[in-house]
Amino acid sequence: MKQMPRKNSDPRWTWMMTADTYDYWHTEIQQAIRKHHDDRLKQIWYSLRRVGGFHGVREQVFKLQTYALSEWRRSRKGDYPYEKIYVGWVGSFKHAEIFTLEELVLNMNKNK
Repeated sequence: MKQMPRKNSDPRWTWMMTADTYDYWHTEIQQAIRKHHDDRLKQIWYSLRRVGGFHGVREQVFKLQTYALSEWRRSRKGDYPYEKIYVGWVGSFKHAEIFTLEELVLNMNKNK
C-alpha cells in the first residue's frame, strides 16, 4: 500500500504492484512481443485485465499497456492488434442500505 497525492484533495491510500511484480510484467510483455509469442501476450493481457481496480494498480497497468503499444510499434512495425485494457475502479465503501424482502421485491418489480 502506498499513499498517493491527489490534486485538490488530501492524499489517499491505494494498493500498488510491488516493484518486482511490475518489472516481471514489463519483462514478460517485452519478451512476448520481441519473440513473437502472441499466445503468451494474449495470456498477459487477460491477466492484467483482472487486477484489482485500485488507483495505483490501474496507473501501473496503463503504463504497461503504453509500453506494450510502443514496443509493438518499435519491434513489429504495425498497429497493436489486441483490445486495449480497461480496469474498472474500486470505490470506497460509504454506507450499506438495508432492505426488507418486501422492499427488495417491490424495487425489482418496479425496475422491470
